[in-house]
Amino acid sequence: MTLVFSIADYDYMAEALVRAGRFARGDVSRSNFPDGEHYLRVEANVIDKHVVAVGGTISDTATLELYDLACALSSRTARRR
Repeated sequence: MTLVFSIADYDYMAEALVRAGRFARGDVSRSNFPDGEHYLRVEANVIDKHVVAVGGTISDTATLELYDLACALSSRTARRR
């Protein structure tokens, strides 16, 4: 089964994909540091799994969060991105 991950601004779209079928939601932990830095951690096991990263470039913050999510999925050795 394909796991769907999303940036915070696109959670609604990820949920719609899961409702459409053949997808499961991947868990992501997010937090913000006092200095404004963001923390993102992929909680799901993605080793050798198919994944979809949902996001957009609607702002600089969204673009950076999408980049961080893609890097996290890649470093956790997801099968396809």
